[in-house]
Amino acid sequence: MLADRHYCSYFMIALLLQRQIDVVVRLHQCREANFRRGRRLGAGDHVVAWSKPVRPDWMDEATYAQMPESIEVREVHVQGHQPGFRTESLVAVTTLTDAEKYTKDDIGQLYHQRWLVEVYHLNYRSSASLYLEGVAA
Repeated sequence: MLADRHYCSYFMIALLLQRQIDVVVRLHQCREANFRRGRRLGAGDHVVAWSKPVRPDWMDEATYAQMPESIEVREVHVQGHQPGFRTESLVAVTTLTDAEKYTKDDIGQLYHQRWLVEVYHLNYRSSASLYLEGVAA
């Protein structure tokens, strides 16, 4: 699953892992990546364990009890360079922990494609709205 930072939560990732769905998301602004911790894969690339947080109010006790005590995720520092766009630096979180199979650049390009889809979708919606206003007039 390729998603934005709103889906970067312990519980969302754990639930998707239970369904054998891999994830690439942007690190939520409430979390901090410390690349001095975990298993280093390269510069700005490591695997860390996230511990299960306290049960949120919206989650029932039975579901919470099924959650693993920790999950292993990979945090990758990504620099986006695209002509015509400002350079963006972010941390992507993924369950694709095999650095030989999924390189740091692969993760960065994948997340960048998600961002482009969002930009083009917004542009399309804006263009379609203008077209529909013209048809209605």
